[in-house]
Amino acid sequence: MIGKLVFGGIAACVAGGAYLGWRLARADPEPAPESRAPGAVFAAADGPGESKDVERASAPIAAPRALELPSDSGVRIALAAPLVAVEAAEGPVSAPPSGSPASEPAEFAEEGARPPTAAEIPALVDALRDDDVRGNALHAFDRLTSAKADAVAALERALGSRDEQQRALAACALVSIGGHSRSAELAHALLAILTPRPGERFHAISARDWHCSVGRANVDERWAAFRGLESEPELFASVEDELSARLSSADAVLRFDAARIVLAHAGARARRQAIDVLVLHLADNALDDDAAIAMRRLGELGGEALPSVLLALPGRDEQSAKLLGHLLAYVEPSHHAARKLAPKELVRMGFHAGDMLAAR
Repeated sequence: MIGKLVFGGIAACVAGGAYLGWRLARADPEPAPESRAPGAVFAAADGPGESKDVERASAPIAAPRALELPSDSGVRIALAAPLVAVEAAEGPVSAPPSGSPASEPAEFAEEGARPPTAAEIPALVDALRDDDVRGNALHAFDRLTSAKADAVAALERALGSRDEQQRALAACALVSIGGHSRSAELAHALLAILTPRPGERFHAISARDWHCSVGRANVDERWAAFRGLESEPELFASVEDELSARLSSADAVLRFDAARIVLAHAGARARRQAIDVLVLHLADNALDDDAAIAMRRLGELGGEALPSVLLALPGRDEQSAKLLGHLLAYVEPSHHAARKLAPKELVRMGFHAGDMLAAR
């Protein structure tokens, strides 16, 4: 009996050792000590649904492939892809190298890094047209704006194109570059961008407007047109009558955007009417952001806006009544209707308390 027990124990030990040896043989070999370095992290480039342990090694950080897209709003768009190794560094992930799936098209990559030559500019201006080639117009726009003064003459000729997209992008490029000479023609091209087609509805332009596409180009046509007419007196002077007429438009967006452009110019003849339009937009309506934008602008105007504010009392609705009182608390605090709204009350009304008024 004892002999059987001893024999069984020996057999169990042999079997266990064999199993342990089999498992060790299947295990991945330990990386060589010289491949390790403190402070670096490595993660394998797994496909979707897979995961591996993060370990210390000399390889660079593995991060999702990402493409930085420029925009006024600071938006960063990361394109999903299996993990790839990128250099470890502080700050945002840079664009992947040419040839990777997230990089720009191969035909754009080489020439996109340099401004175009004089011989290339006519073809790039032609590429601004509306056609069936995806992404070529924005790529051409980007390269033309990098050419600066060398592209101005060709872009000004494109203002007379029969292609609506080519006219619009050429006008936006000229606003970006500056140094244009055909102010009247450019101003009317910009005004056309701000004019909706039949059946088309616009939203009120705000600083959050942006448009981005995969590539370097970053252009929002309406924002560029608005900024061009707002910031350049020569352009505004060429279409002042048309913009003043829009202050009486039944289209709320046309009326509101025109008022803001008019008020950007100190010598504009219709400033008082433009102020009345902003006061009108303190009331509740279907537009987003217009009341907050109007409050900031009216606060900046200060005493110039006071007559229109007083005439609008007690307000068209509950929202305008409260906002008029809030505005008076800044521009005429001694008035009996002046009542500064608490931040919580502004938030309950749907506004951002810190973004309502840039008053004096």
